[in-house]
Amino acid sequence: LHHLFKVGEVLGATLTTIAVFVPLAFAGGFTSVLFQPFGLTVSVALLASLLVALTLVPVLARFLIPRARSGGRAGAEIRSTWVQRLYTPVLAWSLRHRVWTLAIAAAVFAGSLALVPLIPTTFLPSGGERQFTASVSLPPGSGTPEELQAKALEAEQVLAGLPDVDLYNTNISLGTGSQNALALGRAIQGQGTRGATFLVRVTAEADVEVVKELARERLATIDGVLTHIAGGGSDDANSNLQITVRGDDPETVGATAVQVAALVREVEGLRDISTAAGVRRPELAVRVDPAAALGAGLSGVQLALQLREFAVGQTVTQVRLDGGAGLDVVVRADPSYFSDLEALRRLPVGTVRTVPLSSIAQIEQTLAPTQVTRTDQRPSATITGTITAANTGEVNRAIQERIDGLALPQGVEVTLGGALRQFSESFNTLFVGIGAAAIAVYIVMVLVMGSVLSPFVIMFSLPLASIGALAALAITGRALGLPALFGFLMLVGIVVTNGIVLVDFVNQLRARGLSVHAALIEGGRLRVRPVLMTAVTTILALIPMSLGFTEGAIIAADLAVVVMGGLISSTVLTLVVVPVVYSIVHGIRVRSPETPVSDSESG
Repeated sequence: LHHLFKVGEVLGATLTTIAVFVPLAFAGGFTSVLFQPFGLTVSVALLASLLVALTLVPVLARFLIPRARSGGRAGAEIRSTWVQRLYTPVLAWSLRHRVWTLAIAAAVFAGSLALVPLIPTTFLPSGGERQFTASVSLPPGSGTPEELQAKALEAEQVLAGLPDVDLYNTNISLGTGSQNALALGRAIQGQGTRGATFLVRVTAEADVEVVKELARERLATIDGVLTHIAGGGSDDANSNLQITVRGDDPETVGATAVQVAALVREVEGLRDISTAAGVRRPELAVRVDPAAALGAGLSGVQLALQLREFAVGQTVTQVRLDGGAGLDVVVRADPSYFSDLEALRRLPVGTVRTVPLSSIAQIEQTLAPTQVTRTDQRPSATITGTITAANTGEVNRAIQERIDGLALPQGVEVTLGGALRQFSESFNTLFVGIGAAAIAVYIVMVLVMGSVLSPFVIMFSLPLASIGALAALAITGRALGLPALFGFLMLVGIVVTNGIVLVDFVNQLRARGLSVHAALIEGGRLRVRPVLMTAVTTILALIPMSLGFTEGAIIAADLAVVVMGGLISSTVLTLVVVPVVYSIVHGIRVRSPETPVSDSESG
């Protein structure tokens, strides 16, 4: 009989915990990639544990737990434990002083909200990676491949001379040929397509931040290069700053990007702010006369292709040496043609007949942008940098305030990308998910308990969980990031379990004829141990995660700290606040003349 009474509690507790993961099925972006497998695993494990609890556990209890001696009232406690003796007077006082109890709980909750400005916010916690990346490149549009390789070698020697460097790997992108993937990767990060990227790993005893700062200082001593230092893994996700300026006029976009970059440099916690907008380089412009080019057997497109082959080179054949691999034979024009304006005018071109380039085209030297980029088919410019501050949210707000205070030209818009965009999108997704999870949990409790009021009373335990969660983050100094918010999401399903265990049993006692006050006292006395056992065992299981002893500690530690703190506060306050709210709600219902009192309502 006792097992049958407990089925509703167990089923409700399991389904409410699973319900919090339902919004993750509809979430998108990085949040979905990171946490959907987690939610699926937990949901399947809970369903399996529910099956075991309803089938195997009663059978084992039948053989392993000795039967109670006859002669006493069924379900009666032989004697009160020390926990019951301590808790029962507190519960009785709270029910006599309901206004004071709720006022104290509200004051504690308001005090916990005051801790929010003291808690740093970030996208992902630092994963403790023992590596970082360094990038060296020449100013956009300048330098030859040989000069770039010389600067890369100089930077490599600097990094090799840093203390506590275990090993490093160098990749040089010239932006052409088989290195298109490297060039594309640099372009996506807002850097030039030509440059050297170093992956540096430090020893286990080293302080990564100290080595990164030293690398930044020493690389800055290399003349004529642009440097960029970023973390690895989650650190890189937190440090990558990218701001995009879009508009209809390229000149206006470039001028606005330069202005935005100047404002962003004023924000504390940012380094290596740079943009190619506004930077111009000399280039040779060739304007073809179609009629004259036709006389040489060329169209405008054919002339462009021929000039490209002269400048870059074209593989015309391959020779094979004795016992060796094949060698490509590349034909290109003498580089002197492209280093002097008069020499370029004399460059022989044509297919039907050969003529000087100046006879079929006008050639002049102009200043042109070093990079031409488009976003959504509109001219754009990118501002990149590194976020060195631990509080990503504060940096985000500071940047946004400066952008909002800028009088943007007509048709120009500024959007945040990189870590700041991921930060905003992921936070918004999880905030919506927490709200949706609360609604889903309430609906599940209504369906399982067959009541509207009882789930409403249980939902009062949710804000109580945030008290301990926020306090735990503030005490431990951990950031409010994606894993911490996922911990809040989990708390929505976990903390209502204690309320279900308590309120469902109180409803059973009322159905047996006890008054509201008597049922709350007796139900609280008999359910305080199961509630505390559930919370304590969960907290003990999370201790290794909170200390970073488990695999995947990058997200486990912050998540565990939030859940542990939320469980402590919600468990202690639920045992007091939920009975008080229950007595108020059902007291109003009893006094309402339109609503008849029914024991079946509580079921």
